[in-house]
Amino acid sequence: MKKAFKITGISLGILAILIVLLIGYVYVFVIQKPKEAADFSQTKVNEWYKTTLPGQVISSDGSDYYLYTKKGTSDNVMVYFSGGGFSWDANSASRPQSLRSLLFKGDIGDYAANISFYKLTMMNGILAANNAQNPFNDWNIVYIPYTTGDFHIGNTTIDYPLEHGETLTIHHNGKNNTLAALDWVYKHFDKPSKLMIAGESAGGFASAFWAPEIAGHYPDSSIFQFSDSAYLNISKWPDIIDSVWQADFEQTFGYSPSADLIGSAVAGSRTKLPDNVVLLQSNTLYDAILIAYQSRLNGIEADSQAVQNWSKQMLQSTKLLEDTIPNYYYYLTDYGINAKSGTTTHTISPNKIFFDVEEDGIQMTKWLDDIVNHGQKYSVGQSFVEP
Repeated sequence: MKKAFKITGISLGILAILIVLLIGYVYVFVIQKPKEAADFSQTKVNEWYKTTLPGQVISSDGSDYYLYTKKGTSDNVMVYFSGGGFSWDANSASRPQSLRSLLFKGDIGDYAANISFYKLTMMNGILAANNAQNPFNDWNIVYIPYTTGDFHIGNTTIDYPLEHGETLTIHHNGKNNTLAALDWVYKHFDKPSKLMIAGESAGGFASAFWAPEIAGHYPDSSIFQFSDSAYLNISKWPDIIDSVWQADFEQTFGYSPSADLIGSAVAGSRTKLPDNVVLLQSNTLYDAILIAYQSRLNGIEADSQAVQNWSKQMLQSTKLLEDTIPNYYYYLTDYGINAKSGTTTHTISPNKIFFDVEEDGIQMTKWLDDIVNHGQKYSVGQSFVEP
């Protein structure tokens, strides 16, 4: 027994060393680390750079906030708003997303509280640099990280009371971060031929919110607004947005948020955008992450009925926008549906799956390329909207 214990002890020790070495190897050789950009004009084409911002920028946990920027070979510009959950009370605020929490607790968390050290490694799909498959490979891209739990619109700092008299300080600083990022965009890009204002998940909402502000600076550009995986029907939205995040939404954006937040954002922004701006949405048919958030906020179980209800509401919203909003097109898919849970993946555009997803014989990559780069406007997945 003693000998077996010793051998086991040695084995565990070696295993621990191997794990440490593996982690070190991944950190040094696999995880991409952006260079610091002192001057965008001096950056290399198709390489990501970390770009610091002046002003009152900060992540929700108090850490540094900055942009990722990539120079292209064309004069086209993509402003891409990152996603990453959200927080709305003390419980959600105390559950930030982290690799440690996921690995050791199996808990994905509720929102991104800072810019993770591996963030750049996770950026693929439409953001893939130096990838010939990417139809936006030659575009300039400004990636706006999301670290404030407030859909890029919050304007307050909250001290949440915790146990034992402690407090948790959360900076819902999305508005200041976004405005600083957009000032950088306006300074560095004068008259892009084409401008795409895009985002996924929480960033998909933000891209719709901020599209009129951005478009107003580029009256001579061909403009596209694209929201990927951004549908949540939550009755508490008005209270969360203005009472918790202090976004002063109507004053800032000129319309009121509704339970169908993306629907009200697309409709509200449409009235403030030039008629030729093209509005685009993509959703998977049974988005597991969005269903979980919507069920939790509405106080119901995220069961099979919730899956069907979310999908029905999303499709009804899509149909209403199609019928009432000019220059609006969508891509809907049940690609990769999980046979056990009946759910589909969350977000397509910033992931490798962007090159694989296909519906009605049309890849999502081709759909977006056709519309933005070739002027061929159409929707995909009409059979889901009009069965």
